[in-house]
Amino acid sequence: MTNPSADLDKAAQLVAKFLVEGDKELAPTMSAQVEQFKKSLGDKWATEYVPAIVEMFKMALAKS
Repeated sequence: MTNPSADLDKAAQLVAKFLVEGDKELAPTMSAQVEQFKKSLGDKWATEYVPAIVEMFKMALAKS
């Protein structure tokens, strides 16, 4: 996505998907970190932490 602020909802969906599923090919280090977050935080990672991160992401993009 070249201009995330042009479609905040789509950008937020992509960020959430990446934070929940990771991408072992494109970002192996981040994917490993995501797996550790999932292990240590359980279901809270996807249901509480990722939505909070995504909201912060959207607020930052909206201000840019």
